[in-house]
Amino acid sequence: MDAPPQKVVALAGSRGLGAHTHTRKGENPLGNLLFCIVGAAVLFGLSALAAWITKLTEIRAIGILTILLALGGLFAFAFGFFMLMRGFSALYVFQSGVVWTQNGSAQSATWGELESLTIARIGEDGEPHGGALVTLDGRSIQFVTRMEEGRDPLVEHLTAAMRHFGRPVLDTGDGPEQSVYQPETSLQNLTLARICAVGGVIGSIALAVLLHVAGLPGPLSAIIGPFLVGLGVIAVGVFIDPRVVRAGQVFIGVSFLVVLLVVIKVFPYNGFLEAGVVLAIEGIIVAVFRKVWVKLPMPRKVGARQKLARRNGWAFVPEATVPVGGPQTVTRLFGVPTGAAHTTGHAVVSGSANAMTFTVYDRLRRPPRMTDRIQTVWVVHLPMALPFVSSRDIVQGSGDEATRAIATPQLVHALQAGALPEFWIEGPFLYSTQLGLPPGAIGPRVDALTRTAVALPWPALQRFARSLT
Repeated sequence: MDAPPQKVVALAGSRGLGAHTHTRKGENPLGNLLFCIVGAAVLFGLSALAAWITKLTEIRAIGILTILLALGGLFAFAFGFFMLMRGFSALYVFQSGVVWTQNGSAQSATWGELESLTIARIGEDGEPHGGALVTLDGRSIQFVTRMEEGRDPLVEHLTAAMRHFGRPVLDTGDGPEQSVYQPETSLQNLTLARICAVGGVIGSIALAVLLHVAGLPGPLSAIIGPFLVGLGVIAVGVFIDPRVVRAGQVFIGVSFLVVLLVVIKVFPYNGFLEAGVVLAIEGIIVAVFRKVWVKLPMPRKVGARQKLARRNGWAFVPEATVPVGGPQTVTRLFGVPTGAAHTTGHAVVSGSANAMTFTVYDRLRRPPRMTDRIQTVWVVHLPMALPFVSSRDIVQGSGDEATRAIATPQLVHALQAGALPEFWIEGPFLYSTQLGLPPGAIGPRVDALTRTAVALPWPALQRFARSLT
């Protein structure tokens, strides 16, 4: 086991993290670069061999293979430089927490400051092939897994530590979905993609023509046109609908492709070498852009939520203290420390529907950045406190006696048919959560959850409420 460097030891000592137990260094970026260069050389060699065979046989399919192998070599070469920019990383585990480094910069967290552990696996119940710890304030600690006799000691240690402190350990797919966006428009994804594609193409061509008419050389105009359109589309996405951001990135990618074609045409000496150099530079630019992008603040757009509240006679406040139902709810909400009885809700809507009081709010781990996830939480206030009950247990027919009492045939059928979202009950609250919330989703889910709460078999649940008092 590699001993931690002195600055890591000093940081761990200042945080009182105790003795060092595990070290896990990330992949070597120089090794990744070398691997990609070797891979690119092999692909170029195979491409040359295929070209030679094509000349001898004149088989068209082999000619197509020649092109594909050459493109694969160019991609591998550029990807190596992209991986190089990720830099060196390492995770150091101590008795009372962790320290992690990225390109020499060290950060730390105690076990109580960690929110969750997620393990990525190959297939269902497969071997782990990566993992991430997430802190309560939204920092992500990525680490690689290394198997020893069918097990990874680090994963086992982290799993035991997180469960000891009552924090969730998730496999890929068990946790919240990966979407980070909260669309402000009600357009469907396909409709939005078509608008971006048509508008972006027309805009790129028109801008390139205007630049050429203004006196810029044609090749330069062809590069700047889609690049500026891409930046403009990204700006629209940031301030109107974040789904548009990806379309902007596509048009910037088109401008990079034009750069590649222009360089090969202007300098007709060695197309493969020139293309490799250009792609390597572009790979570095993409990596740098990604590092900057993940640190940019995300504009919070709550106009649609304010309009919804005003239209239905509900209350809206930018921020409010909201109750936490219990320890199970703590592990299901973003950024809530163990033992918390209250937390902060953002963009809070509250009111009454179907004779039940409800609250809807967002949970943020920190002031949101462009790649941060925002969790929207629905809470229905119940007339009595109940033990923890999960809709998953209801569908699966598992759980305790309280779960079986709640699991009426109508409720089970509605959950199985997808007519109701997943929810859980803890204390006097019924909860449901979602990421990537479209603006029209709040009202229908409020209606569905409050109707569900009204239809619960309250007379049969009285004895469970009494057991909690």
